[in-house]
Amino acid sequence: MSIIQRMLPVLILLAFAAACTSGRVPMSVTRFHDAILEPLAGRAADVVPARAELAQDPRFVAFGDRLGQQLARLGLHPAHEAPAQIHARLDYASTPREERREGPRIGIGIGAGHVGRHVGVGGSIGMPIETGRRVKLWDHRVSVALVRAQDGRVLWE
Repeated sequence: MSIIQRMLPVLILLAFAAACTSGRVPMSVTRFHDAILEPLAGRAADVVPARAELAQDPRFVAFGDRLGQQLARLGLHPAHEAPAQIHARLDYASTPREERREGPRIGIGIGAGHVGRHVGVGGSIGMPIETGRRVKLWDHRVSVALVRAQDGRVLWE
């Protein structure tokens, strides 16, 4: 089984974590490294923040635990007593944006008319009403890099 096939569960987990409430999960992988892919099973790994400020974020613990569970499924074990051989460098960012959602158009009108013998006059005044609303959406970006602790070489990103 190739490293890409073994890392697929991690990508799926991160995609679901980023999806939150949306029905579709847009995801793109931007880089793979062409380094000699080493077998990861049996190695000690830890999850580290990619930026120092993430260590203070309570979400880092939750994301890190989920990532650690996926790494365990790939054969890596937590580095509790021994030093870690692989660092899973976790980074994420959330950016808010507003979007206008269109609703149905409603028209209100006032009219007058006359019913008579082949003679009539009519008129109306109307005003369309927009029924859309603004919604706040969040773009979540999550990245994981597996780094060899011994020399800092990125194995997979």
